[in-house]
Amino acid sequence: MIIRKAKVEDAKSMVEINVNTWKVAYKGLLPDEILDNRNVTEKRIEHSREFIKTKNKIHFVAEENGEVVEKNYVLSAEEEIGLKQLDAMKEEITH
Repeated sequence: MIIRKAKVEDAKSMVEINVNTWKVAYKGLLPDEILDNRNVTEKRIEHSREFIKTKNKIHFVAEENGEVVEKNYVLSAEEEIGLKQLDAMKEEITH
């Protein structure tokens, strides 16, 4: 397995992974209708292409036998702070 920076050409594979992950991870938690309607579309692929081009994130894929099998990205410092703030707000609301 090779871990490398994502390229724009990886966008479709990244969307396929995202769609399939949602269908498995959220089965029984979200209505089937929502998951059934989550598909690989040209709009999602284009969004993924733009996401890959984003300069404030570093996007990675895992490649096995020439096929992208996993995806991930590193958040910018500002995004990490934002997520920590959201977590703190959720904690405050639930307690």
